[in-house]
Amino acid sequence: MNDQQLKRRLQSVGKEVFVTYFCEFADPSIDAAAILKRDRCYTEGSCKNRTSHASGIINAGRAKEALIIISGSRVSPQVVARTKELLATKS
Repeated sequence: MNDQQLKRRLQSVGKEVFVTYFCEFADPSIDAAAILKRDRCYTEGSCKNRTSHASGIINAGRAKEALIIISGSRVSPQVVARTKELLATKS
């Protein structure tokens, strides 16, 4: 996955969603799509799409780069704080 693909997939997932549900996306034993549907009122197709893109980023070994992109983006202070926590575990 190149940088352009990473940015596109991250955009498809949503930066806040990627950070908020990072642990769920990273654990294949968890049905992240079902959790998204319950918590966010997305359609089933949207949940599966977001989950697929997020898992693809993580499985490609690009999670740290995605988190760095998010940390420099315009997101809420809570998302920035959580992003920093996740980055600290990735170091």
